[in-house]
Amino acid sequence: QELTFKPFPEALKEPTYQVSDFGKMNRHRTLHIAFQALHQFVKEYGRLPKPWGTDDAERLVAAANKLSEEEPPTLNEEPLNEGLVRKLANVAMGNLSPINAFIGGITAQEVMK
Repeated sequence: QELTFKPFPEALKEPTYQVSDFGKMNRHRTLHIAFQALHQFVKEYGRLPKPWGTDDAERLVAAANKLSEEEPPTLNEEPLNEGLVRKLANVAMGNLSPINAFIGGITAQEVMK
């Protein structure tokens, strides 16, 4: 069986979404734009937005708004959810290692019982 996909630049402009959480169906378009804005932020500043940094969050929202204006079909007439973009900016630098270590420790303890 051979799989074929759209070229990457075309897929960025006209994405196909795989919806897995039907309670949050309105988020996938905003997140598509927000992650593109996040990549632009890293390219421009050489770092991720500071945790809970309002200046960085507003820069990311501005970049996402600019992208949504340049590529309006991506949002399909939905307004950009700026609150969701701010949340992404606030936690983009987060590290899950401590949580993973905690869960791994509990799992190992349960296995040993």
